[in-house]
Amino acid sequence: MTRFQRFAPAGGIGRNVGPIVTRSRPRATHRGMPPAPERRQQARQLMREASAELARLRRIRGAYRKTARRIARARAQLALAAALLAAAVAEPAFAGTPRFDNGVFGLAHTTSSAVPSFADIDGDGDLDVFVGERFGVTSFFENTGSAGAPAFAAASIGAFGLSDVGWNSSPELADLDGDGDLDALVGERYGDTFFFENTGSTVAPAFAPPSANPFGLVNIGMRAAPALADLDDDGDLDALVGEVGGNTLFLENTGTASAPAFAPPDTNPFGLADVGDRSVPTFADVDGDGDLDAFVGEFYGSTYFFLNTGTASAPAFAPPAVDVFGLEALASSVSPAFADIDGDGDLDAFVGEFYGSTFLFRNTGTAAAPSFASASTNPFGSAAVAEFPSPAFADLDGDGDLDALVGNKAGDALFFENTGTAAVPALAAPLTNPFGLAKAVAYASPAFADLDGDGDLDVLVGNRPGNTLFFQNTGTPGAPAFAPPSTNPFGLADVGFRAAPAFVDLDDDGDLDAVIGNSVGNALFFRNTGTAAAPAFAAPATNPFGLAVVGLQAAPAFADLDGDGDLDVFIGDLSGSTSFFENTGTASAPAFAPPVANAYGLLNVASWTGQTFTMPAFADLDGDGDLDASIGGYLGRIFYFENRELDADACTDGVDNDGDGRIDYSADAGCASVSDTSELSTRQCDNGVDDDGDTRIDWRSDGGGDPECVSLNDNAEAPSPPPPACGIGPELLLLAPLLSAGYGRKSRSKRVR
Repeated sequence: MTRFQRFAPAGGIGRNVGPIVTRSRPRATHRGMPPAPERRQQARQLMREASAELARLRRIRGAYRKTARRIARARAQLALAAALLAAAVAEPAFAGTPRFDNGVFGLAHTTSSAVPSFADIDGDGDLDVFVGERFGVTSFFENTGSAGAPAFAAASIGAFGLSDVGWNSSPELADLDGDGDLDALVGERYGDTFFFENTGSTVAPAFAPPSANPFGLVNIGMRAAPALADLDDDGDLDALVGEVGGNTLFLENTGTASAPAFAPPDTNPFGLADVGDRSVPTFADVDGDGDLDAFVGEFYGSTYFFLNTGTASAPAFAPPAVDVFGLEALASSVSPAFADIDGDGDLDAFVGEFYGSTFLFRNTGTAAAPSFASASTNPFGSAAVAEFPSPAFADLDGDGDLDALVGNKAGDALFFENTGTAAVPALAAPLTNPFGLAKAVAYASPAFADLDGDGDLDVLVGNRPGNTLFFQNTGTPGAPAFAPPSTNPFGLADVGFRAAPAFVDLDDDGDLDAVIGNSVGNALFFRNTGTAAAPAFAAPATNPFGLAVVGLQAAPAFADLDGDGDLDVFIGDLSGSTSFFENTGTASAPAFAPPVANAYGLLNVASWTGQTFTMPAFADLDGDGDLDASIGGYLGRIFYFENRELDADACTDGVDNDGDGRIDYSADAGCASVSDTSELSTRQCDNGVDDDGDTRIDWRSDGGGDPECVSLNDNAEAPSPPPPACGIGPELLLLAPLLSAGYGRKSRSKRVR
């Protein structure tokens, strides 16, 4: 059995299933495996052959043993192909390093207390980011993308001479001395504001050593958070400074645009007000009426909006509204900033918060009527599902894209049909307990698995009492119909309280085992001693193979995230963290290393509104060939982390940094994001993506079948794919040479590594 075949029945790995696009790379070569186009053709042909053979054999009269064996083989062949159609976990697109991004173009989180500020510091026409943080440094994230498609490089600390200010840096960039380049003001914990004069240029900044409180600025006590805005429309920049008590101090510039002189501070003028604790103000014309409105972040996680009902030169702020236009309360210590980050002509919102993350609320409205959508929670149109969402993903309607099934505290399973595509999902309004599913008492935690080997996906739901309910699919892969549930069948058992099941072939014997988390933090392993079509689970072992308690309310999910051919484990828990257990053993003899909290860029979801109780799931939600993460959180939100993988051999940030129409590339194995040193050229191959938007999959230029390719900017293209057969479309991208499996017989061939 090959490493690919062992995943054939694994519909419920990580509680999610779906298509995988395979793009092999030099360090992920699979000896003897055909290239992707040939695998797709084999997959479709396998499905056609199995269907035709079953149809033929069913017309044969009599109970001949040879005919019965042929029917069994054809059924196994069909089940294998159908299960592979649904399998979400096999191997990542290439053997790179996963990097989970919570939706802000690669903008990484800082240590804590993130305070973002946007400016085109290098004069290349796009917005870069400076982020202050708790320990007083300011991190610089260069935008190596473009004004409409940003891509932020790894953080640089102390860039251009911008030095540590002690504690709780709060940067603001503006041309304060009127010389045409951007200077920096940086507030700090003990109330001072430091001025860093840019003695370089608009394209090559160089900051001089700082001076404290120049031009009439003053120490404001604690937690200085400066903002600059021409609030009286006289052509120079005034200063507005937040402070620990929640007030905003206004220091009018009575000098000029090139020689500022700030008057003594006035507290909360023009209708501004105390917002509680630790105010962080920013100003933007968010309603497009030509004057500046105010947004003020505060300690408890909300952003206060003060609408300017006056004029550009005589501001008058209305009483504040809290978290308007779709902004959301975050954990604490929020710091808002506004920028048109996607180049669509309206202002998007970025909000830093206590745990060091900066969240994007993209403006999906207009410049005059903003409507902010969170890029990090409830993605692709999915709605909040009440408390304790537990997501799972599968192509439940057989249309080639991933749908979502989300359990909740009430015990219901909400089905979100994907009415978009595999690469651009759009989730419809949910249906509650469709297709014959039923309430699971409380705290429903669904998983998908073809547990009876009939080629369609069954649903298993953990519940509050600790049981697992089995809903057998008596329908088809494209039209599910679930029978009434049976409780703890096949030898499964009550695990105590709050069952969170996952089904995976953990011992590489061709059938699905069960791993069920419970309320005290254990993971119980039920080995399948039966078969793929007739499971029989042995008595459970608690935390075997090196698994361990990482906190209460364990929720396991499985994925081969490091591309080494065996399954690693992620376990969510009550604290909001997700712990990663790397499998340092093999596919058939797992051995898990000690856990690492929130690996590969995952975050503790308590940083969003203090939510806890994480329920992770992994699936390729954007159709780019790697596994993305979705994590359910206590208050009903699902947090989405896109996987932007880093290649172990050579990496690309997927961006044309130098504007020559080709994707930039670097041979530096340690790169996180690149400004190109060389570029992709002749070694181009199918990455499963239409890079140039002409509706055809891009393809390597020489027409060869070398699977050891890198991502591309196409010179030529693949022919349009043949029409789908039997409802099976281009999602069948993971089939290995299946004939070697014997269709129904267990293979003892060595696993391909």
